[in-house]
Amino acid sequence: MSTISLYLGLVFILLGVLCLSSNFIFLIVRIAQRILGSNSLKIFIFVLFGLLIERIIFLPNWSYEFWRFTTVVILGLEMLSIVFSFITPNFFKKIHQIEKINFFTKSIFLILFVTLGLSYLSVSYIGPIDIPKDCKSDDITKVYCVLDNPEDLVLTPDNSFLIVSEFGSLEETIPGQLSLFNLKSKLAAKIKINIIDKEWGEESCNRKEGDLLGPHGIDLIERDDGRHQLAVVNHAIRESIEMFELVYREGWELDWKGCSAPSKENFLNDVSLKDNGNFFVTHMFDRHIDAIDFLMISLFKYNTGYVLEWQKGKGFSKVKGSEGAMPNGIAYDNSNDTLYIAFNLGDEVKSIEARSGKVLAFNNFRGPDNIILKDNFLWVTSLDHEVLDVGLKCGLETAFCNLPFSIHKVDPATMEIKELKAYQNSIFGLVSVALPVKDRIWLGSFQSDRIASIFIN
Repeated sequence: MSTISLYLGLVFILLGVLCLSSNFIFLIVRIAQRILGSNSLKIFIFVLFGLLIERIIFLPNWSYEFWRFTTVVILGLEMLSIVFSFITPNFFKKIHQIEKINFFTKSIFLILFVTLGLSYLSVSYIGPIDIPKDCKSDDITKVYCVLDNPEDLVLTPDNSFLIVSEFGSLEETIPGQLSLFNLKSKLAAKIKINIIDKEWGEESCNRKEGDLLGPHGIDLIERDDGRHQLAVVNHAIRESIEMFELVYREGWELDWKGCSAPSKENFLNDVSLKDNGNFFVTHMFDRHIDAIDFLMISLFKYNTGYVLEWQKGKGFSKVKGSEGAMPNGIAYDNSNDTLYIAFNLGDEVKSIEARSGKVLAFNNFRGPDNIILKDNFLWVTSLDHEVLDVGLKCGLETAFCNLPFSIHKVDPATMEIKELKAYQNSIFGLVSVALPVKDRIWLGSFQSDRIASIFIN
């Protein structure tokens, strides 16, 4: 949520509540009477509002943002009322000669202001959305409609394939799958999974042939023993982190090596591995959260989740200082024991010292999702819209939704944004991850029938 939308929303809700007081309404009336009684004051306000409108409409695509459009409309109506007050002064004086305020009038003001305030908080983008009916690339974005909901991506050690988490659902009964995307042929195929033996994870956590897999966040590292370990947040059947060894035989395959299941209260999102096989995973929020809860969290940004650390032989423990509003993406830097955490509903990414929980740096991002730590930079995706915009503009059952998004290249030490790429009316949308590979950035999405890439420069 943009800061301006947040403040405007809170102001209008407060005005609505204050309108339940007759004294407040009479105060507004007296202010209006004083303004109407001074031609010089009316002219000053008219010019001031005109300058504000001019500043807004000269912003790029100003009418695409809800707060900009409604602000121009409200200021424009006020300017018209000032003009009419010069033409018909007696009419406006009679309007403001109110002697009694009844409950019906108060209710009308309450509903009007609170509705407007909630709209600022829940709706952001009102610009045009032209969802392509085909799968054609353009000069900026190359798209390949060979994957469903490619929520997270990692690169294989030979730099030739992406391992893709094809997200199914947060529900335990709706699976997804892990796939390989060939960076040369641009084709995808389900990756082969072998269940051979168990040596990582918890002894009590098991998987058998044919079990459903509901992948979400994934991470791949080269362990300190030289083997390649893939961790997968799984929602199918049970909430767990599944462990695989990535091996090359006739092609890349995954050998299941074990899993770890946290407490039933935990609802996981993303995972980041240590080079010894231990890991960090984000717990988003309570399982029974609903749309109203989402709105309240987005508004007040109170803590809903935290980061868990899993250590072999010790199990799960909460990471100090990791609390926030919907922890989402996470990345761990083994070289300096630093955690980078994206708080999706908190509109923030921060770094903390994993051992102590001390906050090292932070910055604000609108709806940040996954985080990629690569080549000494963080790559952060952000959704430049609100949750309700998806349903209002695209519908909940669309193959994909090309609402605005941004890609940020960030200095991990300071959280300073070094480069920003913002997109409106792209042929991609609902971006969840941005992974740089050579001269391109590969984009994944939690709701899409395609994967995409854009040039880094």
